[in-house]
Amino acid sequence: MATDPIELIVNGEHHLVSSRSDTPLLEVLRSELGLLGAKHACGAEQCGACKVLVDGQDHPSCCQPVGEVTGCSIQTVEGLAEDGRLDPLQEAFIAETATQCGYCVPGFLMTAKGLLHRNPNPSEEEIREAINRNLCRCGIHNRVVRALQRVAFGTEAEPIYRMVSPDDGLEPPSQEPGAPLPGSLAHHPDLDNWIRLRPDRGVDVFTGKVELGQGITTSLSQVVAEELDVDIARIRIHTADTATSLDEGSTAGSMSMEMSGGALRQAAAEFRYQLLAIAAEEFECDQEDLEVSDGMVQHPASGAGKDYWDLLPEGRLGMAATGVAVPKPPVAYSVVGQSVTRVDMESKVRGEPAFLQDMVLPNMLHARMVRGPVAQASLERVDTTGLNLPDGVRVVRDGSFLAVLGENEIDILRAREQVAARCSWHTPDRLPDQQDLYCWMNAQESQDFLLRDGQPTSDPIPEPPEGDGVIHRTFHRPYQMHAAPGPSCAIAQLDEAGKLTVWSHSQGVFSLREALAQVLDKPKAEIRVTHVPGPGCYGHNGADDVALDACLLALETLGRPVRVQWMREDEFVQEPLGTPMVVDIQAALNTEKRLDVWHQSSLGHTHSSRPRVTPPGETMLLAAWERAHPMGRPLPQPMMGQNVGLHRNAEPGYRIARSAIVKRFLAKSGLRTSSMRSLGALVNVWAIESMMDELAREARMDPLEFRLQHLEDPRGRKVLEVLGEAMNWNASSRKGAADGKGRGIGYGRYKGDKSLVAVGVDLAVDIATGVTLEEAHIVADTGQVINPDGLSAQLEGAFVQAASLTLLEEVKFTRKGVASTDWDTYPILRAVQVPAIHTHLIRRDGFPVLGAGEAAIGPVPAAIGNALARARGKHPNLLPLQP
Repeated sequence: MATDPIELIVNGEHHLVSSRSDTPLLEVLRSELGLLGAKHACGAEQCGACKVLVDGQDHPSCCQPVGEVTGCSIQTVEGLAEDGRLDPLQEAFIAETATQCGYCVPGFLMTAKGLLHRNPNPSEEEIREAINRNLCRCGIHNRVVRALQRVAFGTEAEPIYRMVSPDDGLEPPSQEPGAPLPGSLAHHPDLDNWIRLRPDRGVDVFTGKVELGQGITTSLSQVVAEELDVDIARIRIHTADTATSLDEGSTAGSMSMEMSGGALRQAAAEFRYQLLAIAAEEFECDQEDLEVSDGMVQHPASGAGKDYWDLLPEGRLGMAATGVAVPKPPVAYSVVGQSVTRVDMESKVRGEPAFLQDMVLPNMLHARMVRGPVAQASLERVDTTGLNLPDGVRVVRDGSFLAVLGENEIDILRAREQVAARCSWHTPDRLPDQQDLYCWMNAQESQDFLLRDGQPTSDPIPEPPEGDGVIHRTFHRPYQMHAAPGPSCAIAQLDEAGKLTVWSHSQGVFSLREALAQVLDKPKAEIRVTHVPGPGCYGHNGADDVALDACLLALETLGRPVRVQWMREDEFVQEPLGTPMVVDIQAALNTEKRLDVWHQSSLGHTHSSRPRVTPPGETMLLAAWERAHPMGRPLPQPMMGQNVGLHRNAEPGYRIARSAIVKRFLAKSGLRTSSMRSLGALVNVWAIESMMDELAREARMDPLEFRLQHLEDPRGRKVLEVLGEAMNWNASSRKGAADGKGRGIGYGRYKGDKSLVAVGVDLAVDIATGVTLEEAHIVADTGQVINPDGLSAQLEGAFVQAASLTLLEEVKFTRKGVASTDWDTYPILRAVQVPAIHTHLIRRDGFPVLGAGEAAIGPVPAAIGNALARARGKHPNLLPLQP
């Protein structure tokens, strides 16, 4: 291979690089030139995250030999802006909020730029075709299309969402002084732990939650800016860090705005109240006579005035919240309820190092793991004789824990290929044949619990109903993946004092610290875990496991940070999966066509194997099972909380004369499972809503009317009524059509008492080409809306991901391990498959925030399945749904 320097022209500048000519361009851009906008993602030209322009044409860089582009003009996302000014395409992405986690955004931008070079005025179909090879797990496809249209035609489209003011007379709860402290503030009342003033006249805000791509840092900024009466630009959000923030648990379950947002709203109100008390004493007036604008407190009668920073030079109040302050009424809002631009968008469209995968520390080492075809495969043999390893590269082995560690990431990638080819693995004999999965699950002994108000109990379980009028249906979900757009990554550094610092994109840095302390036998006070944003995770993926990988390697390299980046195959094979489930329902109507009896069982494995404190000698972290002296893996236990895990949303929200809902927990699983977006709600809601359509047909009633007849919750009724209006749901459109078209609806109230969502879908079915989603409507009541556009983006993204899970996704496996190892063997929904999506947001000013990240996941497969049933005349019962 050539070793002479290679000349590259990148973003208009000439560079001499020392890499071999067969080195992928992506590695040269990132490792030699420090251009981190193009991302590590698939390594196989399957996802588009690494795209750049080569002589004006968009091209993946992950497999492109650098020697073949010498002399070409290469442009990366960093080169789009000129003299610091954003390119119109970047501005359009910001205007359309065409980002969620943002990991895929640089690739989309370069694809879009290439398209506009070829065709300045593309049609929507041409845009979708152009971006079809760019994958996005967060579901921003339609917003990317709008951004391109904005640039191509200079037009600004109507918002995707519309606000709907209900006329149902429901009033929000009132709050009086002295009310119990809300959310996490009840456990952590010290105001200095939440809000502090900075000397530069900014405001530091601390949360124990993390940014996973849903925009919570923006929404939290809005809440604090509103209550403090300061410009949102002054707010700086600090997310979870075991050294500086409060422990608010994991960022999961659509609870961030409810718990941390509620806490910060009250904390900011109290902070402002106390500052006004200081001002009132100094100005010798009543608080009610003071006015505040952007942190400036004025007493109009006397002309006196001071800003917050002069009133409190030390920046800290040194007191606890008491509930004395009452937050603003919604009528006074000027920031909350507005579609404020996300605070993290500009850095992402510029391609700045916004992700842990892009983090570079001085003197940092790089590593890649070498693992078998399934988690807990044991390494029988690795032949390291004759390895031609580059200087500074070494193999680290501890039992079946195997890694390649060194100075240069390019060298590490080559060395990993050599080492992986010399390994022999033994896989545990615990997997069934894939076609026998559901029979295998049903044959296992289960732990069964009757639910009461969403809670598992030991009450006797009644027998299922029998008889001519009983409808019996069974619904199946396979193993499915989180399928994060970027593989998991972590950095760890052990200093000379024995203190270990870990940079992680975990959802729960405090619980990760506890687990690391157990595995490493270190006091948790000697471990600091700091959250740095990563690609969207959608549940418990590999972020925690890779953190232990980095820690174990950091122990080998005192003082030097070690960065471990998983490969795409690692992410798909080693991460915990979404559990397969079997939901069985037997139901019947009475003579008045009302729901009379409903017996349901939900069978599946654990929905939570997140790291946590475990019995001595056991852990949830992968690498600890692989070492020469391994720790044990705890046997999963059933989750017994209300509406959690397997039984989340297992209880229908409808009025039923007699019902029995049973949780059937399986402790042993062939493949490792854990939390995946919405937990059991996806399957439970799909099954319940499919049965509601079947029962409506049995009653010869319209499905929407049948639901309304059995639904008492006025907020639930409202979202269904608004959906009917939005879809123009009428007698002619409700019927199945001979041309293979169908309409369907699905409804659910997440966790039984949180956000209410109704989804409607129009689709077409062709046996040869499959299911085509044509149009979707989402109606959501999430309580007080903080950021309408941000909420809409979450609902749109949830639809796309849930539709993908419904129509395409299934983990393929053999008795030897996972066979879905890339995007070809685990396809997800692409741009040409995403329908037009309309969101309708119920205005509930002053109501508690309910969270929206997961609420739409269950109603989506329900609506698609019901539409498919109307198109083909038979209800599907197996995910992914087939035409």
